[in-house]
Amino acid sequence: MVGDTRKEMFACVVGGNKTAVTTVYGTAFMLGGGIFMTAAHVLKGAKARQSYCLGFGGGTERLQIADIVEVEYVDQYDVAFGSIGEDIPSFVSLPWRLGWLNHLDDVETGGFPHAFDAKAYFIVARAFKGYVVSRRDNYGCPLFQGPAAVYEVSFPAPVGLSGAPLLWEFGGIKSVVGMIVGSGNFEMTVFEEERVEGDTKEWYSVKHGLHLGIALTADCLAAMPSKLLGMTLRQYLERQSLVFRG
Repeated sequence: MVGDTRKEMFACVVGGNKTAVTTVYGTAFMLGGGIFMTAAHVLKGAKARQSYCLGFGGGTERLQIADIVEVEYVDQYDVAFGSIGEDIPSFVSLPWRLGWLNHLDDVETGGFPHAFDAKAYFIVARAFKGYVVSRRDNYGCPLFQGPAAVYEVSFPAPVGLSGAPLLWEFGGIKSVVGMIVGSGNFEMTVFEEERVEGDTKEWYSVKHGLHLGIALTADCLAAMPSKLLGMTLRQYLERQSLVFRG
């Protein structure tokens, strides 16, 4: 089943329990068979602070809560797999499309950045749309324990969007082509001078920055072996008939 970019595609990692939700830590999405994936730092951050679970829905709809029964971290790439035991019928597991995207290909995502309104007790789902700025085979950042294949995308990833699927549409079908893990902030100095006032010397500089979203590519993710899945992610997706061919 294929939907469009709305909140029935995205789950949220929430603090609290089935009785009371206290915050939203990040975004996740389903892989079929009761399995979900997200960024490892999302679940680790939630676990360090309080009990947590997986939420479906939000906004004007009643949030459906599912207990997370098992978690596996792939720390090398800041990825986590988890199990809730069974799928939520009203939420879709999206197909995946493997292979590289090109520069300027349109992409989109959605999830739960800065999503929890405590005063209104309301969870806001937000969507983002942009394009591929670059693709990098050996991207390194503090979240990874080694280089990884990523897309840089034209929109930054606010806190809470980590773990969201990066989507690409072809022939009216939206497919997963990666997973958002954070933002890359790049700066360079464009002007610098020393100013002297009496006995005081100070350096002044002007810097320009570039802020981009970072997403692990589908190929990078699909090659990951998982003890929870009992196989690589690609093999699991193929068993779930979630590898798009066309």
